[in-house]
Amino acid sequence: MHSQTKRNALLHALYALDGDESKLAAALGISVDDVLNYLHGQHELPIPVLLKAVRIVLSKTKVDSATQRDVFRKIKEARKRRT
Repeated sequence: MHSQTKRNALLHALYALDGDESKLAAALGISVDDVLNYLHGQHELPIPVLLKAVRIVLSKTKVDSATQRDVFRKIKEARKRRT
C-alpha cells in the first residue's frame, strides 16, 4: 500500500476526531509526536496503526458492517501482496 494512501487514512481519522492530534494519538495508542511524524511522512505508518485509523473513520462515518469488512479485506490483501 502506498505511503500517501496510509497518510490519507490517518488524515481522515484526524478530521473525524475534530482535527485534534491529541485525541487521535490517544485513540491510536501512540504519542502526538508519532502522529505528526506519520502525517508529515517522516516515518512509515505501521499497518496496525493504519487499521486503527481506518476503524476510527468507519465508525465516525457510520459505514455498515459489510462495507467495513470489505475495507479490511482489501487492506489485508494489499498487505499480503507486499510480502
